[in-house]
Amino acid sequence: MSEGSLARGDPVLEDNFVVIQGRNSSQGSGSLYKNWLVITFNGSKCMGRSDNTLEIKLADVIGCHCLNTRSTKSLNQVGDVSTSPPSSPISEGSASAYINVYWYPKTMVNANGQSVYQIQRRPVMLKVEGKQDNITKADKWRRAINYLRKGLEPANMPAINHYLGPTEKPMLFLINPKSGSGKALSLFNEQVLPILKESGVEFEMVLTTRQNHGRELVAKEDVRRWKAIVIVSGDGLVHEVYNGLFERDDWAQACQIPVGIIPGGSGNGLAKSVSFENKEAENNNSVRQAALRSVKCANAPMDIVCVEMPTGNMYSFLSAGWGFISDVDIESERLRWLGETRFSVWSFHRIANLRLYRGRLSYLQAEGFQPANEMQQQKKKGSYLKRSTSVSLAQQNYKDNFKSKRERFFSVSETNYDSVISGSSEEESFEDVVEEEDSEINTFHSLTEWNEYVSSQQKKNLKQVNTPDLGLPSLSSPVPANWVTVEDDFVLIYAVHQSHITSSLLCSPWSHLADGLMFLFTIRRGAFPNKKVQKATIAQFLLKMEKGEHIYLPGVEMIPVRAFRIEPLEDRGWMTVDGESVPRGIMQASVLPSMVRILS
Repeated sequence: MSEGSLARGDPVLEDNFVVIQGRNSSQGSGSLYKNWLVITFNGSKCMGRSDNTLEIKLADVIGCHCLNTRSTKSLNQVGDVSTSPPSSPISEGSASAYINVYWYPKTMVNANGQSVYQIQRRPVMLKVEGKQDNITKADKWRRAINYLRKGLEPANMPAINHYLGPTEKPMLFLINPKSGSGKALSLFNEQVLPILKESGVEFEMVLTTRQNHGRELVAKEDVRRWKAIVIVSGDGLVHEVYNGLFERDDWAQACQIPVGIIPGGSGNGLAKSVSFENKEAENNNSVRQAALRSVKCANAPMDIVCVEMPTGNMYSFLSAGWGFISDVDIESERLRWLGETRFSVWSFHRIANLRLYRGRLSYLQAEGFQPANEMQQQKKKGSYLKRSTSVSLAQQNYKDNFKSKRERFFSVSETNYDSVISGSSEEESFEDVVEEEDSEINTFHSLTEWNEYVSSQQKKNLKQVNTPDLGLPSLSSPVPANWVTVEDDFVLIYAVHQSHITSSLLCSPWSHLADGLMFLFTIRRGAFPNKKVQKATIAQFLLKMEKGEHIYLPGVEMIPVRAFRIEPLEDRGWMTVDGESVPRGIMQASVLPSMVRILS
């Protein structure tokens, strides 16, 4: 007996099968253990393998079904959406029965010098032959595999035979059929639905029909009847769902329901951030990867950010800011039919017509991180940005002391304006910067479009969310003395909570789902020599963001913060939260560590 077999213990089931993978088949035997399904082929080399053993980790199996035909068409055919798992049609008169094991093995590979996980679909079919009891035998294996792949105990046949299990709650799939280029529903039907059928997961589906439909649904429905809420859309519907959860009276409990995201929009920043955190290979099918995460329903904590504004509060899971990036996000809406390409096209239009905005930025810097200028110096010397050794402890202390957050955010001493860093208020010549007239309405919107926008924003902001005690000063009060304040002409101010702001833009390489941080990006006049903003720097900022190398550019500031406040000093420029436009005005935000759950 091999060393591996000894480590696995005694098998739960053993039997002989015809093993089928793709067009290949071979006689073999199967041994089912607590965590493994081991198939041994008759002969030294079978099915193109260099050995005679196939080891299937049950944690990589999403489902197992029985059929009385070799064809899997009934499990993979795309058609009308069904909310029921596939049946296991076996006729009593069948001579053979088939056990379909839906296996998605995860392997570590090297990609561009980094170790990432590659996931492949490798279904295995076991043909049970015989004149009697083949149906009973196949169903026994199906029940045993589905029991063990869930990690249930004890791992023996008496327990499996008597296991009825709790009735599992269905998952809710929220689909925005108009998201991005309008392909979310087809993505669900063609790529997600087959995986749901393979896994046998119960689910319900709702197609959103209007703005805030998702928010209203999760705010009013009994969300406890769902195991998780999975969004097939872009980041806009995710924003709706999280804010809808915090709108509820039982928000503290409701926000613990896991939320998943399958990329179906034009941005898909959160979906990419989850994939990046899991070290999934770039060349993997992102929709399939997200669907697999959903059916496994493994979840992890995630930070969320509470954003305070004069018109009301809202929650942000991705980003918040003012200036260039927000301008591109909103103004490129007219090019939504281009999909994610719209961001690139409009970015270069905005560079050609660059604008600066006078504003005041205040922030509470996070402890345990190197300043941005030190990061840039290290990069120039050939080293890479790394967290200091005190970061993990600092983050844990921050989370442990979350209830006393007021002491952390608010200084009891009076505001010391001598410590404020102010940019020069003198007028400077901008030979390399083109300032446009303040004509947003006429330049980017017809009067009708503008009125419709203002009306929609007013309706949106009528809905108020519940907010815990943040320990921050009111919007009308000065910031504490332990905050840093900068007044300057800004190209952009952008706070990022995730690694990616779109599927192709690695904005904050060092962000994690639950690190208790925001990274605050600024490009401003005072950070450049002679206080002249170079358009070439803005272009490089965008081009290098794909690989996360923009953070080392001169003039680009990247500051880890716990809280911040933006005060526009002129009535221009778009302000956004998670890519959604909000009324321009004072904006204050703080991190709520590990407040929500994300399917990961």
